[in-house]
Amino acid sequence: MGNQRTRAFVTAAVLLAGMCGASGAGAEAATNPRATASAARPSEGLIVSGTADDGFPGVCALSATDPVTGKVTALTPTGTGCEPSVSPGDRLVSYIGPVVPDAGSGPISTPLALHVMDRDGTHSRVVYRLPSTTDAFDRAIFMPDGQHLLFDVQNRSTGGNQLYRIGIDGKGLTPVGLGFPRSTLVAPEAYSPDGRTLAVDIGGNLWLKRGNAKPYELRLSVEPTGAVSFSPDGRELAYGNGSAYLANVSTDKVTEIAAEYQDAQHNIHAFYATTFSPDGRRVAVVAAFFPWGAMGGFYSTVETASVAGPTRFTPAGAQRVDGELDAMVWLPPGR
Repeated sequence: MGNQRTRAFVTAAVLLAGMCGASGAGAEAATNPRATASAARPSEGLIVSGTADDGFPGVCALSATDPVTGKVTALTPTGTGCEPSVSPGDRLVSYIGPVVPDAGSGPISTPLALHVMDRDGTHSRVVYRLPSTTDAFDRAIFMPDGQHLLFDVQNRSTGGNQLYRIGIDGKGLTPVGLGFPRSTLVAPEAYSPDGRTLAVDIGGNLWLKRGNAKPYELRLSVEPTGAVSFSPDGRELAYGNGSAYLANVSTDKVTEIAAEYQDAQHNIHAFYATTFSPDGRRVAVVAAFFPWGAMGGFYSTVETASVAGPTRFTPAGAQRVDGELDAMVWLPPGR
């Protein structure tokens, strides 16, 4: 999850996961028994997810899950990436991570950087490097032209926060105002598919800015916790906050599509980062499993469901990670 308001919780969960029988910091991949049965199904693209958070890069990596076969492919080595974003046209993926892979289990020891790579994980390059470890990114997303990234930088010492844009060639770093209110958290979340509307997290509340109009706050009955994504038609936002929700951006109506629950063994099942498939027919969520008595440790998996019947989520692959999957993007089949 990319937002500062839960980063302390996630950090603690990642550290405690190893104390409660967790399987390790890296993603686990295995053969999915659904692969044979689904061989005739057409490709539904890839779900790219990031593990853990940028404060503890030793458990930070990007992977791609095939929602049809369940195959999980590593896109970055452990200790190199989280918070993925995809460019318009789906050719490039951006992410946050150290300049040099940091496989340590403690806080970052080198400044973080913005990276861009091809969608298959090749040709990774650094776009921008933070000046010191006192600075941190919260979120970085591609702008509608596909040639620039919009991101925020937070100073951990002063609490100051500033939006910037930069070209994917690393040139043209420019402060950006956009008219949002000042806050210790001003994190860009997503552009609508037509590129006209920007969703931004302002201090834990979701705001929208349409074109050159003044930004305004959505009056949601449940605010997002972590990554937010637009539906392909731009009419809804998908997000999680323990349960998974869809919010109509015109009416502010919030619909719960997967509810947090406790099973018979007292384990907690919750839902966070949520994203739509490229055709809008399916939705993917990060499903978090909190074992009873685990002292805050938890596992995460990627699960999918039909938008027509979203309460029936099933695992998209064999990946299970200790701690958090922070954000997801669903890429269409490669062309």
